[in-house]
Amino acid sequence: MGAAMNTYQLILLGIFLAEFAFARALSLINYARLKKMIGVIPPEFAEKLSGEKSARALRYHRDKMYFGFAENVFDSIVLAGFLFTPLFGWAHGIFSAGGMPFVASGLLFFLTLTVVSTLLEIPFDLYFTFAIEKRYGFNTMTPGLWIADFFKSLILNLLFSSALLAGAFAIVHASPGYWWIILWAFFTAYTLFILYIAPYVIEPLFNKYKPLDDPGLEQGIRELLDKAGIKVSKILVIDASKRTGHTNAYFTGIGRNKRIVFYDTLLTQMDREEVLSVLAHEAGHWKHGHFIKRLAGMTAGSAVLLYGAFAVIGSGILRTVFPVAGADFFTDIVVMGFIGSLAMFFFTPLSNYFSRRSERQADRFAHEMTGSSGGLVSALVKLSADNLSTLHPHPWYAMFHYSHPPVLERIAFLKSLDRK
Repeated sequence: MGAAMNTYQLILLGIFLAEFAFARALSLINYARLKKMIGVIPPEFAEKLSGEKSARALRYHRDKMYFGFAENVFDSIVLAGFLFTPLFGWAHGIFSAGGMPFVASGLLFFLTLTVVSTLLEIPFDLYFTFAIEKRYGFNTMTPGLWIADFFKSLILNLLFSSALLAGAFAIVHASPGYWWIILWAFFTAYTLFILYIAPYVIEPLFNKYKPLDDPGLEQGIRELLDKAGIKVSKILVIDASKRTGHTNAYFTGIGRNKRIVFYDTLLTQMDREEVLSVLAHEAGHWKHGHFIKRLAGMTAGSAVLLYGAFAVIGSGILRTVFPVAGADFFTDIVVMGFIGSLAMFFFTPLSNYFSRRSERQADRFAHEMTGSSGGLVSALVKLSADNLSTLHPHPWYAMFHYSHPPVLERIAFLKSLDRK
């Protein structure tokens, strides 16, 4: 690609910069609202959230906002500097020269991009973990553990990406006229395979799992799950406290491999009623089939996207819109990915809307299982206060960034169920 950009590239660059500016403006609008509402502490939070802790939560949000701004500026400069300069064509030319086989050429090109992007993110991850999270008492990770996690993650990423990409490129090369449908089946099978092996192979590489050693709590959990009609193979606790002070609980695995996993931090910070209420919420996701629906939606969506990519790449229009020196299938994929990411920005509010609706369904289910809002409201108050969550996000910001309803909306919704 030469130094001059064509009209299409200028339009794409303009959309890219406009989305960046909009996202930053949204963050500033949200921060201004949070500052304005800093003294507004709801009655439910009176005991857990003092004025000082509220100010600390605002500072935590501010520091993360500034950090995110710096990281996004850097990422945007790197991405634009790569795509909109001759660097893109030059980098691709290294791997396409010399008659390298199709699969090997694509594999080396994309794995190199993966490694470079991972290395560029190291300073940001280190600063966020050992400066911001440490400053606010959340990070408990040692530098040695961070290094171990980094190399484990990188090796796993390269191994699984290599298998995925090699298989995908082999399919494209072998069936140029209908690769999208075979690739869709391959991606679907690969996703199910990863979901199945993750609890056995991947997750234990990072955390130690042990059975829940509280017989009374385990009995309560079993009774709640029986009432909900949900069967799980194991109830486990992971040593999350060696990395973070944040709390969580979740279901993992598919089919007969379903497990409940609690962070040890959650069990030390919450009482029995709160733990059961959190579990009831997670059970609500399974009972309403949210995971299966999301997986089905992703599977259907991937078919549409792959056919769209097949049609657009086959038309050759990408090389008119975004000319690259030595353009081929692999440069087309990069350009398609970039344009797709610009388009997905506009679908973020819709995705979050459906996610928030699922969370309300899970909250309603938790209320039905426990008979009142008390346990879950108490748990939400603790989670929000202990994690220094902000209570009054701007509605526009929440639309783009909140996959869960803001905590005050959740509490109001749960209490409204008590009155029915």
